[in-house]
Amino acid sequence: MRTWDDPKTVVALGAARMAQSQMVRSQTAQARHAAAAAGVPRPAAPPARRSAGVAQPAPGGVVISGGSTIRLEGVFEAHASAVGVYALGKSASGPGHTIYRIDRETLRPDRELQLRFVSSWEVSDEGLLVVDRCGLSTTMLTLSPELVIRSSRTLATKSEPRLVVDGRIGWAFYRPSTASRVDNSIGLPWGEVGSLACIETDLTSVFSHDLSPVNLRYSAVWFVNEDNRTHRLIDQESPAGSMPMRAVGKPGCVVVLGQYSSKAPFGATSARPRGLAGGRHRNVAPYQVICRIEPGDGVRWSEPRTESWVHQAVFHDEDWYLATTSGLEIGRLQGPTKLLVARPRAGALRWFPAGKTLYAVGMEQTVPSRGLWVAVLVEGELRTLLREPKAGLLGHLTSVYRTERPRIVVDGHDLLIGVSREDGNSSRVLRVTRDSVTEVHAAQGWLEPIAQLESGLLCLHDATTRPGTSRINAGSIVTAASR
Repeated sequence: MRTWDDPKTVVALGAARMAQSQMVRSQTAQARHAAAAAGVPRPAAPPARRSAGVAQPAPGGVVISGGSTIRLEGVFEAHASAVGVYALGKSASGPGHTIYRIDRETLRPDRELQLRFVSSWEVSDEGLLVVDRCGLSTTMLTLSPELVIRSSRTLATKSEPRLVVDGRIGWAFYRPSTASRVDNSIGLPWGEVGSLACIETDLTSVFSHDLSPVNLRYSAVWFVNEDNRTHRLIDQESPAGSMPMRAVGKPGCVVVLGQYSSKAPFGATSARPRGLAGGRHRNVAPYQVICRIEPGDGVRWSEPRTESWVHQAVFHDEDWYLATTSGLEIGRLQGPTKLLVARPRAGALRWFPAGKTLYAVGMEQTVPSRGLWVAVLVEGELRTLLREPKAGLLGHLTSVYRTERPRIVVDGHDLLIGVSREDGNSSRVLRVTRDSVTEVHAAQGWLEPIAQLESGLLCLHDATTRPGTSRINAGSIVTAASR
């Protein structure tokens, strides 16, 4: 033990250690606040011993009620590709997250990568695109299918990046500066306004050849004002900006920018909408601009759109299919469109392409989430396959929270949809084909589909979570017995 004769040295040393401890606690609190704002569960502290809350392979598979077998425990999310199933879980060796690759044949983890805090990730057959955060530091990683880190890049943002992958190309959309929250007190709807940028990257490149960030201009997102606090559900009646999405039938992706012109307060900008003196916007004229981003070919901005506000755009069979305030439409991004089905006044509709088939999924009510409608496009018209007013979709069609994404998985030309039962205590997985809807598995609590494998249906199950719009607890990857 080392001692000092001068007591001032001891006091100085103690003060330095106390300051360091306070700095670490401050950084930890900032990281937890960022995770809560993103709607993503924070990583748990390492357990003293193995427990069901830590991602662990179940030796030989453990049979549970309902004819299912546990394959991996402590999992937050799971996605499948042609080369494997990937699971995001708690780390078994310490705080943080671990990404596991599960072999499609043995259904056991054969590779894992421990990271700090994974706030967003996407999977393709060519690799993974991951956002890893630590305090105020945000890093974008590209991973090979074997979970080898190919490249990393720091993103200068405090917001939560949104990721899109299309084959070997990936994009990260983020706000370079913090978005400004606005409301009726300054003459604008309930929402947030700020600049939007994106970075393109190659998931297969050994070297980092990311292009320079592209400024997509500013975008305003208008939300449903649920409680004067939450910015969660995009208002389907408004000209809001959208989350980025794959174009599906064309290379690249699409993002809708919500914009407006007005007689603004003195000194107002997109980064400072309240102006220098906190005045009000008058004569507000909203519009939308649709951006198409193609691999290596830059960005194309459409002319301002002033009616039938767009919330989704996918390309299928030589036409654009839009989800708008009016309903589901077919036509051109700029030009005449044909309305196929009207949107319920309080609901939402979205397109879901699956191979050569195009499905439509709807919620009859967004707040609270209620009612499920499924249809298929046949010869230019929508044919209803399912309508259940008392059932509900697992997840939500309009939420910006990652934990509330709709639990819908494409399986060839079919869809696998996670749905809650009318009792509100159990959930089921539906297989949707061009001709029918069939219940393939059900369980108490939360049950969402991951992939249909030769050995059976792979699901993520959490018996402790009531089925609804969100699941933040870790669950177990299970194989469901065939019916």
